[in-house]
Amino acid sequence: MPETAGRDLPLRLALTLAAVAVFFAGRHIPLPGLDPHILGQLLQAGQSPSANLSVFALGVMPFVSALIILEIVKLAVPGITRWQHATPRNAMRFRSIAVGLALLFAAAQGLGLAVAFEDIPRLVGEPGPLFRIGCITTLVAATALLLALAEFIDRRGIGYGLWILFLAAPLAALPMQLAQLAEAVASGRFAGIGIVLGAGLTVATVAAVTAMMLAWGSTASTSGAIIWPTLIAYTAYPWVLMLLGMLLTGGNPAMAQALLTTLGPVLGVTVAILAVASVYLYLRSLRHGGVGYAVDPAILMFLLAATGLSAELIDAAYFGALPLSVAQLAVATVVATGILRDFRMLPPATAASN
Repeated sequence: MPETAGRDLPLRLALTLAAVAVFFAGRHIPLPGLDPHILGQLLQAGQSPSANLSVFALGVMPFVSALIILEIVKLAVPGITRWQHATPRNAMRFRSIAVGLALLFAAAQGLGLAVAFEDIPRLVGEPGPLFRIGCITTLVAATALLLALAEFIDRRGIGYGLWILFLAAPLAALPMQLAQLAEAVASGRFAGIGIVLGAGLTVATVAAVTAMMLAWGSTASTSGAIIWPTLIAYTAYPWVLMLLGMLLTGGNPAMAQALLTTLGPVLGVTVAILAVASVYLYLRSLRHGGVGYAVDPAILMFLLAATGLSAELIDAAYFGALPLSVAQLAVATVVATGILRDFRMLPPATAASN
């Protein structure tokens, strides 16, 4: 942020809110080819939120998924990190690769959604190749538009455009989720201790991530060291679980799924191990790439492992007690702390880079 960032804050905040408003407006524009009458019936019956049938149905997840895949590749081949940070041109090439991969993901997901919509009776006015091509084209274009919005927030807004759009929907739904939890507790359908444990873990996670950002600085390497290992661990988590279940049941998918629902502590330990491994590999990738960082590996490993283990144990005992996932909490705290520091609302960090 420039030195005048503090004075620019009202304008930057207004432009950011305008971009977010465009995002939410797009979530209410239905995909072309869907029958308005059947669409209205589905929405009235609560069978599908309007966002799932909108031009922004994919959100920014194709780009986030592309970046996660590329980060995993960098863990296996640390030389890519060195190449990426060698010159600004290489950084731009890396981003272009990520954008291209994101658009491919959007096309593949668009095809999957089109086929799924055609399976809903009478929802699609004219099923067939033209509808599928239209759906794919619309969702790819919408993904490109959201990437442009994210870049607009980076350049003209308060920054962190990708993560603001990533968090916008779950944060907007949070008040409704909390109200539903409160109603469930009041009616005796949900144990109050679950709310207490969920709130305690949320507060502890936010406090711990904030403390790390204040101590280590809101640099790209610090933010990345918190965000990417968390996302990588939770991306690998379901695949590791399914592999574990298949091994324990002799390759029976149905039995594997049933078995995993009874293994709460094992699931938590799995998340903790993945978190520790992700932090180690991510920081190794930075070191081999010549990227300095002020992160304390042991502290970061402990935090991500402890929060992942605790979240899985709480979720197993009191499903729904955590309206936001650990990954969403970590990203939100990193973004909030970084924005406050960028606009000179927090003191600078004093930690030295490795």
